[in-house]
Amino acid sequence: KPHPSNVTPSEERKKNHLNAAQLYILKIKKALQRDSYEMFSALLKGYRDGEDFSKVLTGLENLLLKKANHPDLFREFYRFIRSADKAKFDHHCLTVLGQGCGYKPEDSISRKQKETLQK
Repeated sequence: KPHPSNVTPSEERKKNHLNAAQLYILKIKKALQRDSYEMFSALLKGYRDGEDFSKVLTGLENLLLKKANHPDLFREFYRFIRSADKAKFDHHCLTVLGQGCGYKPEDSISRKQKETLQK
């Protein structure tokens, strides 16, 4: 492993994101029954593979808000939402839960676009 002083800011962000993602998945596993967790995993994989955002949003809402009452976990899913979908997800949270996810316009810029702009 590289010494911490040799870790680039980009590598540090990736590490922090990975740690937060792992923690979120652990919370989901604790909160949902096995069949619901399997559905959640399928939704996450589908979204990662390019599945339609509205289908994923409906599935998450059914699992985390209707089948189980976990608005906090629904809102925390924001970290997994693609940049292009963050404003829609935040608006949906605001509409359904009465509280957004802390959306900022810069959240709609992909990580690659941000890195290009910083060069």
